[in-house]
Amino acid sequence: MDMTPIYTPRSQSEASVIAALMNAHDIRYVMQGEAFSSMYPGPFSTSLNELILLVAHEDVELARQLIEPFTQDQNKS
Repeated sequence: MDMTPIYTPRSQSEASVIAALMNAHDIRYVMQGEAFSSMYPGPFSTSLNELILLVAHEDVELARQLIEPFTQDQNKS
């Protein structure tokens, strides 16, 4: 299955909300780096604790629509 990276959540809590959205809409996804995110808590960022949302190629359009409010907030920052 082809997975496409579409978003990098800014925090573990944001990643949890996004994961819930993906589950609620039966979107096939992987939150890459999730296992390592607790190793370095807080704002400290390394390549180990960076979370990346990867979505099945067929679900990319719907997933982007669902996370649009998060990406708009990120652009305002």
